Amino acid sequence: MINDILDLSKIEAGKLDLDPAPFLLRDCAVDALRTIATRAYEKGLALNGDISPDVPDVLIGDAGRLRQVLLNLAGNAVKFTERGEIVLEIRLECRTADSVELHFLTRDTGIGIRSDKQETVFENFAQADTSTTRVYGGTGLGLCICKRLVEKMQGRIWLESELGKGTTVHFTARFEKDPATPDVTPAIRTDCADATLSSSITTPPAGAFLPVCWKRGGCLRSQLRVGPRHSNCWIHGGSIS
Repeated sequence: MINDILDLSKIEAGKLDLDPAPFLLRDCAVDALRTIATRAYEKGLALNGDISPDVPDVLIGDAGRLRQVLLNLAGNAVKFTERGEIVLEIRLECRTADSVELHFLTRDTGIGIRSDKQETVFENFAQADTSTTRVYGGTGLGLCICKRLVEKMQGRIWLESELGKGTTVHFTARFEKDPATPDVTPAIRTDCADATLSSSITTPPAGAFLPVCWKRGGCLRSQLRVGPRHSNCWIHGGSIS
């Protein structure tokens, strides 16, 4: 809570600046999902990551702030979901010679948000419902901070939700391309047959991803099982590490 208040204070004072540097997008996304994997496991939720293979991996931006937004949104999804799945998707929105605009979304099968509250959840100290504060806790600052950070990344944030069925939060963000990295689509391996895990892990994973892969839609994924459900994460958009 203290960190949220400090971040909001910096934003309100115009003193929160991004710190752009080259980073690996897929590492950033996987790190965010790995952080919440144990909580998802404990609730029996499937945790899925899906990054389009045409999204470049090496970008220039503030990886720490991007991870903060992804972690907040995915963490909220886990918090407000009792059964089903959490999905993180990253798509290419548009590209120029020097930059890319990416479309991120987190989708859950949780409690959903009332239609009359959907416009206010990005405001300071806002909660979709006071009853959710009593049950789930929270400061009501996370989504407000996400909105401000996304705006710093030259993007926008919005959501779609249906009460009792789940919520999808979208945001866009713009990143510079790394001039030292060729602008090519990651290679997709085609020599890997469809595969699934035949064994189960009965304890939370210790941050390790199992190198099991399968093809879907012409793309290669790496798969992690956390308990009775599968949790799938893209590692490098076509190559297994």
